[in-house]
Amino acid sequence: MELHDAKAIRRDTRREKVGRICHTVSHQAGQALTQPTLTPTPTPRKPQRFSVQLDAIKPVIDAMLHEDLDAPRKQRHTARRVVARLADEYRFEVPYSEVRDYVAWRRTEIAVDAMLHEDLDAPRKQRHTARRVVARLADEHQLEVPYAAVRDYIAQRRPEIIAEAAIRAANHTHRELELMLAGRKPLAFFYEEISCLPCERIIPEERFRPYVESGVFVRDEELYEGDYLPQLGRKAVTKYVFFAVKEEAWRIPAFRLSQRVFYRTGQHTEQIERIQSELLGYTAEEIDAWCKYSFGTNPGPRLIAKSVK
Repeated sequence: MELHDAKAIRRDTRREKVGRICHTVSHQAGQALTQPTLTPTPTPRKPQRFSVQLDAIKPVIDAMLHEDLDAPRKQRHTARRVVARLADEYRFEVPYSEVRDYVAWRRTEIAVDAMLHEDLDAPRKQRHTARRVVARLADEHQLEVPYAAVRDYIAQRRPEIIAEAAIRAANHTHRELELMLAGRKPLAFFYEEISCLPCERIIPEERFRPYVESGVFVRDEELYEGDYLPQLGRKAVTKYVFFAVKEEAWRIPAFRLSQRVFYRTGQHTEQIERIQSELLGYTAEEIDAWCKYSFGTNPGPRLIAKSVK
């Protein structure tokens, strides 16, 4: 092999190596240029939750437990599921232990109350005895409750449920216009948070409008500011609308005054309830029965149940 041939081989080899290196570098650079830049996706912020007192949301929990009356066993609310729904649907934050303790007795009471409500229209011999209630709790709700506790609870709760039914029968709700036109009711009022209005089912403006325009009734309204509502991101604003028979128009400012006292003190006392019920046209007997039910009853024995396996 001649010298110039050896030099040519070495020259070609170097060029090949340099070519491979350049190709590799350029390929990697091309990949870096063509691949999208990966930037970290910001973690979505969790919605803010608000700590609330258990007493304020008991009606919400009760509604969930009422859903369980006809639900299959595996679909019923556990305390953890109640806590999760309060957080997800309402943004309420409540200690698990408080919800657990409340659900432990309230679930059983709701089931027993439903049975006692069935007795309102049932013949006497078909009404629930304590033993029958204990058996239904075990068979239908998988709840084991001592017989003595159920017996004592029914003894106190049955008269209360009968009284509640009588009060509902005397209630003017959904009959306001009919009673006012018949001369049996001098004043009616309706109210709701302004975010739900207008709504004819809640405040029947159109039904009352012809009588207001003809001068048979007078109308007034007032807004009241309440507590902060996390769902709305602001304080609650409740609209009250009043309709009164023309000759009884003085009842509107009187009712508004009593309502202002309630909003300023935050206490709906028996005295305020009696004043407002009198202004709305309820009889003395109806007012006494309602106040005894609302302010005169003491909580009965709690029904703590064990799950039946």
